Amino acid sequence: ISIWYKEKALPYIAQMADEIQKFISSIIYASAGVGNVKSRGDLKVVTISFDDAVDKYEEGYEIFANGLKIIAGLNNIVENGNINTFTNPKLGGAIGITEFASLSVGKMVEHLENYTTMADYLNGAMNNKIRNASTHNSITYDPITQEVLCYYNPADQSKVYNTTLMEICWLCYLQLLHIIDATLLARKIVEKGK
Repeated sequence: ISIWYKEKALPYIAQMADEIQKFISSIIYASAGVGNVKSRGDLKVVTISFDDAVDKYEEGYEIFANGLKIIAGLNNIVENGNINTFTNPKLGGAIGITEFASLSVGKMVEHLENYTTMADYLNGAMNNKIRNASTHNSITYDPITQEVLCYYNPADQSKVYNTTLMEICWLCYLQLLHIIDATLLARKIVEKGK
């Protein structure tokens, strides 16, 4: 936990703070309570390039993946009184936190999406379809409409997730908030363990 927040999370938070102006439009929408920017119509962003936004999304996704283990364990304690007890262990194949931590990031996210508390907390910030498409370089972008097509299944190009540059920026902002949250929790855990 200590290594994660010191070597990954804190440098990422500092880097995002340095570039926060690129995400200002999505921050404004999030602060105004707009929960799904994609459903709000024709919203455009001019403060960040598509490639930069996707790179930040991928980076935030991978960094927060480690924070998911912390959040899931704490959720288990709250819901079940034990870090190793998932409410529905068969849903994602995780019997305990060790098994959960050994899952791929995509499987961790799938597992947590089956829990209302965790799905509400994540609020879509860990979108496997966007991540899979960007990882496999199967993503197209229209700079005029700012529409993004994510071909998330390399074996079946007919499976497409439609999104926008604004939504990707909004998800980057959500990831940043989650990483800050997980970092603060991780630090408290480490301090209490001393």
